[in-house]
Amino acid sequence: MKTADDALNIDILLPAKEAFSPANAGAVATVVNDLVTKSARNDDIMVIGNDVDMPFPNVNFCGLKPKLAWFYGNNTGFVLAYLNQIKNYRAPDLIEVHGRCHVAAQIMKKRPGIPVSLYLHNDPRTMRGAKTISERQSLLTGLTQIICVSNYIRGCFLDGLDTAGQLTTKIHVVQNGVKRRLKTPPQKEAIIFLAGRMVPEKGILECAQALADILPSYPEWRLVIAGARRFEQADPNSYEARWQRP
Repeated sequence: MKTADDALNIDILLPAKEAFSPANAGAVATVVNDLVTKSARNDDIMVIGNDVDMPFPNVNFCGLKPKLAWFYGNNTGFVLAYLNQIKNYRAPDLIEVHGRCHVAAQIMKKRPGIPVSLYLHNDPRTMRGAKTISERQSLLTGLTQIICVSNYIRGCFLDGLDTAGQLTTKIHVVQNGVKRRLKTPPQKEAIIFLAGRMVPEKGILECAQALADILPSYPEWRLVIAGARRFEQADPNSYEARWQRP
């Protein structure tokens, strides 16, 4: 049995849509890169994600192509490719799954001898594999730990579950941090800045429509929106075009 002083091999699984690269990284890939590069044992960590041409430097990264994605879908195909890899090469001491509850459940089922951790960045009640109380109870029972980026997300996971049980000690809150570069508070401008993916679930169109009604009464204010579908360098899609001015 390994002790705390022994090196533990940890695999971190990104969502299939995430690009682990400086050019196109989304929020989850950015957080994972920060976590690994700041870790005292980053040599023992392998980030597993979709294959990219130029991944983040100074991080052990393994790019995989989802297996039969046309049939299974990207996330399930990605899991199958990963399970095939650890079957034929090296199985880690811990698997940390980011943002995909059903992926964590699949790995627990296929490789019950490997501890699995789930890292939640969003409300799990909207996610496949955690929408129901029974699904979240099963995750809580089988996972070695659940990490939430806020107390709100932790509360979302526990919604409807018995919060008095000992299993809830598995759920931890680790808030995302940022490096503050400014030494003094900046001089603020009358700008509303909205950053996020340009997808319906983020509500950016509704925000833009509401502000279009409000801002004419406050001409000193302006709105700046930054983002893309997947933080990619790509042409606007039809959803983005609905709020863009001609």
